Amino acid sequence: MTVAYMILHVALGYENMYVVPPLVLYAVSFPVFFHRYARALWLAFDCNFDHQELETPTPGSSSEPDTPPDQS
Repeated sequence: MTVAYMILHVALGYENMYVVPPLVLYAVSFPVFFHRYARALWLAFDCNFDHQELETPTPGSSSEPDTPPDQS
């Protein structure tokens, strides 16, 4: 936003009343509309690089140690 402001106001000479409202609108609306996509992207990265939690155990290979049956 700072770079866009500097380019529009300082370099191109637009007045603040024409530069600030669109930049503020963009700064507020962009995160609102793209939050779900950014979250999905980060979840996909997490699942791709740390997929141990998503692996389903195969029958007979539980993570708990085998306990002998009760002999009552």
